[in-house]
Amino acid sequence: MSSGIGLSVAKEFVEMHHGSISVESEPGAGSTFTVKLLKGKVHYPDDTEYILSDLSENTTTIYTIDDQQKDIDATDKLLMLIVEDNHELRTFIRQIFQDQFRLIEADNGEDGLQKAFLNLPDIIITDIMMPVKDGIQMLQELRNDERTSHIPAIVLTAKTDMDSILIGIHTGADDYITKPFSISYLQAKVEALLTRRKMLQAYYCNAQYAIQEELKEEKASPQLSEKDAAFLNKLADIMEQHMSNPDLSVDQVVSHFSLSRTNFFHKLKSLTGLAPIMYIKEVRMRKAAELIKEDQYTMAEIAYMVGFSDPHYFSKSFKAFWGMTSTEFAKKQAKK
Repeated sequence: MSSGIGLSVAKEFVEMHHGSISVESEPGAGSTFTVKLLKGKVHYPDDTEYILSDLSENTTTIYTIDDQQKDIDATDKLLMLIVEDNHELRTFIRQIFQDQFRLIEADNGEDGLQKAFLNLPDIIITDIMMPVKDGIQMLQELRNDERTSHIPAIVLTAKTDMDSILIGIHTGADDYITKPFSISYLQAKVEALLTRRKMLQAYYCNAQYAIQEELKEEKASPQLSEKDAAFLNKLADIMEQHMSNPDLSVDQVVSHFSLSRTNFFHKLKSLTGLAPIMYIKEVRMRKAAELIKEDQYTMAEIAYMVGFSDPHYFSKSFKAFWGMTSTEFAKKQAKK
């Protein structure tokens, strides 16, 4: 059964363009809708944002798979996936973010899902109503997959009712934007979402090793999904179990997860801001600091407990990380 939203959306769009819409109906014969729009642009305010404003009327933009791959390989910018079946709107969004992000596109939810699995984007902007698979279905599958559960997503939709918004948020959307929207509004939403992600990374890279204990007690930040919290919980347990192993490698850690090395790298980097090798190092150094605070072990014992077979190398590593030697750190703690 139709919800009647089409007429409401049509009226909003016509009025946005300073036009008019009318209807003539005859019982048994049908209805005729008439839309009148002004030519040109002079009737729009100076700050109006135009779709495809930098393209001539006779220009056709063809964005190929090769172009997308060049974007992916070009720089170390963050990667954005745009999933939208409307070509003009997809191009519009691409123009907004092409200087800030590497970009890859999909015109339906199924294609978007496969490209998310393949490319592991840093952020996703998706429409809801699309062919083959809609945005909600796509998000559900992404959130239920350990490879992609952490990727922030913004949903675009013409539906403004609260039920639709709640469905989107409960499915895993980090933010919800109703159409039509302004460039500055979308940019602000993307920036805010990525800022929150950086704050989350900072939270899990806090200089206190106690953060690992909080994870084990399931006191993780409320911004973290259940699946991502479980990932970090498991990682914290693995590090605790193998802390004293000086030969612990990234591959050995990855072997405990049903993820490829690449997927593990992307997920950990997104959640903590650290590459796996740096994460292992930081956890060792935080643990060392905690053991020094306990004042129950010698420095040589602590070195072996956190995976250093050479106490001298441990001392150098500790100073490089904390900015002071382990002995200086111990003296500082004793004065507190």
